[in-house]
Amino acid sequence: MPLSTAAIQKSVSNLGCATGKVFYNGIAEVSQVAAAYGPIVADQTVKLSGHTAKLARENKALSVCVAGGIIIAAPSLVSAPVLQGLGYTITGVKAGSLATGIQSAIGNVGTGSLFATAQSAGAGGAGLVALNTAIQSAGAAIMSSSGMMYLRSKL
Repeated sequence: MPLSTAAIQKSVSNLGCATGKVFYNGIAEVSQVAAAYGPIVADQTVKLSGHTAKLARENKALSVCVAGGIIIAAPSLVSAPVLQGLGYTITGVKAGSLATGIQSAIGNVGTGSLFATAQSAGAGGAGLVALNTAIQSAGAAIMSSSGMMYLRSKL
């Protein structure tokens, strides 16, 4: 026996009320937890930020060493903004960019040239692997030299 429109509307209304109550109770519980622990978390975050800043000021070589490690772990933090800034994008060379000026000065771009590699990197191709590898190598050099400076400062 099919349900009437009124019966369907009543069921949906009851479901909506039940869902609304669950949602309201969930929000109320989250609000209580935030009120209880929010100030503690905020205080600890401020303290941690202060300790981190102090550590960075007192151990510049260690900070640079950590930055080198981050570059090794995530080279795209360097490559993506550099490529975008120069005008090498995923859709090709950006109009009016430095890359456009270079391309117009070169004329025909040779396969395997630095420009072709940069264009490939901007589009996420094999050139990006080469660029990120070079960036990681630079990160390793930064990390090892600053790590040695830090160790020497502790001797």
